[in-house]
Amino acid sequence: MKQFMKFSILASLLFVLGGCAAKGQKFEPAQAPTDKGIVYVYRDPGFVGCGVFYDVYAGQEVICSLVQGGYCQYLSAPGELEIWGKTESKSSVTINVEAGKASYVKAGVRMGFLVGKPYFEEVPAKVGVNEITQCKQCTNLI
Repeated sequence: MKQFMKFSILASLLFVLGGCAAKGQKFEPAQAPTDKGIVYVYRDPGFVGCGVFYDVYAGQEVICSLVQGGYCQYLSAPGELEIWGKTESKSSVTINVEAGKASYVKAGVRMGFLVGKPYFEEVPAKVGVNEITQCKQCTNLI
């Protein structure tokens, strides 16, 4: 009976953790059009904040519901763009989008009062390209 209980607990834990990660296609870089920039927003596939997901906005437009190990992309006109999300509180980063180029925004979860809260930071392209290759596209666009 103890063995069955251990197996049941382990199976339940794996089932819950397996539902945390993105399930879309692996990252493939796209070529930005000459008049727009591509913004990639991604979350590392680590364990911290696994059960927390949140909608990511570009300005006032929802671009995806970001989960652990996921990424989404957004075509933007050049200029300043606020990328943000909210659980119990709002967090954002403002980036300068350049036409024909890609921008990378690393997202994550930090400790909150009741639930984890999102955070965002723009990272250099070299860092973003290296880290986003571990992510899969979020297919749960709202």
